[in-house]
Amino acid sequence: ILDFCKTPHSRAEIQDYVGLKHTRRFQKRYINTLLEAGLLEMTIPQSPTSRLQKYRTTSAGLKYLASSDG
Repeated sequence: ILDFCKTPHSRAEIQDYVGLKHTRRFQKRYINTLLEAGLLEMTIPQSPTSRLQKYRTTSAGLKYLASSDG
């Protein structure tokens, strides 16, 4: 997910990318967990339920990806 979100993507795009169908479970287990860890961020943080909401990897997420590659 972090690698995919180097460019912003919607929840539906991310969910389709990983191949999971249950929206609430996906949001809770993956998106919210990555948001809370500071590895993913919203493009419209002031409006978390916006239909235009997208998610992108943070600088901390990019560092995490770089360290896990080695």
